[in-house]
Amino acid sequence: MTSEAGAKVKGTIRAFSINGTQLWEYVTNSCYVGMCDVIQSIGITRAGYLFLEAGSVYCLDPATGKVRWVNEDFGGEGASWAFDTEENVYLTGYIEPWLFCIDPDGKTVVKHSVAPAEYVDAGFFWPESLFVDGDGKVHIHYMSNEEVMIMDPVAGTVLDTYKYGESLNADFLIGDWMDKAEYPSVRLRIFDNLNFEMFVDADNGVLYHYEGRFTLDTLNEKYSHGKDLLRSRIVSTDDPDFAKLGSVGDFVVTDSFRDGGMDDYIWLAPANDGDTFLNIRLNVYGIKLQRVPSIGPMG
Repeated sequence: MTSEAGAKVKGTIRAFSINGTQLWEYVTNSCYVGMCDVIQSIGITRAGYLFLEAGSVYCLDPATGKVRWVNEDFGGEGASWAFDTEENVYLTGYIEPWLFCIDPDGKTVVKHSVAPAEYVDAGFFWPESLFVDGDGKVHIHYMSNEEVMIMDPVAGTVLDTYKYGESLNADFLIGDWMDKAEYPSVRLRIFDNLNFEMFVDADNGVLYHYEGRFTLDTLNEKYSHGKDLLRSRIVSTDDPDFAKLGSVGDFVVTDSFRDGGMDDYIWLAPANDGDTFLNIRLNVYGIKLQRVPSIGPMG
């Protein structure tokens, strides 16, 4: 990217042979700088090399660097994108449009300018990433509320929403976790079968004992596009009100560090409004649990 006078930038795209010889160079048009990226590399597909320039999607011939086609319909900036199995590219703009799709020939096949007002009002704005699942449904992750929206791209309808979380790995999860080494208030043990038990010590000395199970939908991706959840139910407690509830709540791992040692951690956050003390204790910010050596009997 090269800066120019008048708050403008232009990009330079170069192709090289396997031995490092430059094959061609393409220089974009000058673009005014705004709050979002105005020039973005999308990637190479069977259509060619795709990039975004000031709201237009360009396709270059990878062999020559010549423009194969330009689609000016998108109109957005700061985009996120993903490909489906047929190499159609889906894009969402940081502000607008809500969802847009181009086929490998450069034809617009989907364009929905704005999300339904009730979802915008509920905090679904500032998209950070998207994913197209095996059924062709689009999952858009919003940084504004850390929620994921599932939509039918053809109909432009919202099918479901869920809490964003990292995908979970069984080998990583198994073991003992605590919120702090000295006088822990949360102790979690995850077994080989992904069942777990957790003890939460309240500030007033009341003890809450939970059991549950992790459910893993996506094991092979860096970030989850499925509902990887920790489902908990209260087993016993000294609190007479919660003892009557037998309540269930779902939680997700929103962040983690995975190095295979004692520096590993998971950050749990509530995924729904399950009526549990744990949900209340974690609140919207969640709680950080550090991996620890075996802590012996939990009860």
